[in-house]
Amino acid sequence: VRRLASAACFLFQLRSMVFFQVRLILAFAAPRELQQNHTEILGFFAQGCCAFAEKYRCASWHQESTMKAYVSDVLAAERGFFAAPGISFDPDTGMTYDGTRFDAYTGKVSSAKSSDGIYFSAPSKESIQLSLLALSLAQERGANELVYSEEEALDLLELKVKSLEDFDARFPAFGGYLPWFCSRGAADDGRCRNPLEPATGLAPVKGWEEQLPSLDNGQLAWATYAVANVLADRASAAKSDARIESLSQRWQGRLARMRATAVPLFYNGNGSGSVRAIAHLRNLSQDADGAPGNAFTSDSMVLNGVFEDELMVVFMTLLADWSNYTSDG
Repeated sequence: VRRLASAACFLFQLRSMVFFQVRLILAFAAPRELQQNHTEILGFFAQGCCAFAEKYRCASWHQESTMKAYVSDVLAAERGFFAAPGISFDPDTGMTYDGTRFDAYTGKVSSAKSSDGIYFSAPSKESIQLSLLALSLAQERGANELVYSEEEALDLLELKVKSLEDFDARFPAFGGYLPWFCSRGAADDGRCRNPLEPATGLAPVKGWEEQLPSLDNGQLAWATYAVANVLADRASAAKSDARIESLSQRWQGRLARMRATAVPLFYNGNGSGSVRAIAHLRNLSQDADGAPGNAFTSDSMVLNGVFEDELMVVFMTLLADWSNYTSDG
């Protein structure tokens, strides 16, 4: 079996060499612009993103050392995207961007400030980064698999919770949840602010000023639950660390807020047995806590699918406050 595997590996390498030579011939027979693009691509993969891939060709994947090395190399490469301020999240507010623009030929991502980037996001994108931050703090410090260092994770969680607290204070009707939002705030003309402009705090994206999706927020709720619990564990293990203790209390506050407002915001009315897909809000100054009449359903859209739908339904079932509803609604 090992001889067959070795033979297969040799044939694979031979095929790769032939394909590589053909690509070079085609590239240098092409117009000058395409030649330049091809050279940039080769340089990028030789020095940048995935230069480590070659050493895993025909690797012994059953060996734990190989698996650990591969995970470490992948994370080291990916950190240039998900851990980079100005690329995956805003450096001033700590909130995610929905995406980022990159060179389609080379794969390079520009970190330069510009006015034409993607400076909005959604609760689902926040949930991904929050989950990575929770995993980073839950892991043994110093492990190669760390996605963020402890300092990076704590710094980013401080920025995020400050932004969330500020948004909640200005938009109490959202009850601690998020609509699609402008990561740096909204300009007077309704567009999302870019890094060339001062950050003014989160604001709903145009068209979402009075709407709240339960789908994305189910993901956000459980990611907040993960962060709050990891920080609580860390705080209890290091009682002298005032910074972690403070962060733990603030994220517990975020979780408690979401638990208190989930039912008045998203439950589709006493006895309905259903959850709104989108909560429409009547009065943005009305606090969501204890005000079920401020949220309503404008259509027949309710949660009835898997994953996103289930996450909010399960969160409401297990953790939300149903005390104002007979028979738990």
